[in-house]
Amino acid sequence: MTPATGCRYTLTPAADLAVFHAADAAHYRRTGRSDVLNLVTPQVFASIYEGCPSRGFAHDGQPIGGMLFHDGQPHIAVLPGHYGHWTPLLRPALDWLFGLCSEMRVPIEADNRLALAFMARNGWPEITPDAAEARSRPDARFFLVSRQPRPLRRGRPEAAHASNR
Repeated sequence: MTPATGCRYTLTPAADLAVFHAADAAHYRRTGRSDVLNLVTPQVFASIYEGCPSRGFAHDGQPIGGMLFHDGQPHIAVLPGHYGHWTPLLRPALDWLFGLCSEMRVPIEADNRLALAFMARNGWPEITPDAAEARSRPDARFFLVSRQPRPLRRGRPEAAHASNR
């Protein structure tokens, strides 16, 4: 589904966890890692993230994804049909995020080219993980994410999914 021109994207007070899981599931299926979904069912996902600070992304009032803040790290997921269209929500979502934490170390799966491109476009530097991070996330590259004084740069539409788990 591709949104029609003139449709309205809005930030909501909380992410819909079922939709967030569906957006994550689409990412894992697309990248050939659907086995993750055997472990992280919608119920398990909800039990982990229920109560976490979040903001939802909506299109004409219907949830399409959002941003969660869990264990000091953000996670963004958007349904594939909205890649590249939801970007007007990025600035207010980041304003909300940086209101919670002004700087954070964010792991990105090493094979998540969309999220890696998103980090690079926004000027967030790659950093060396500490020993504990390297042990717990050997598959990840780490970035230092902080509030930016300059406007965000936009890029390819597929960069909408920045998964960090």
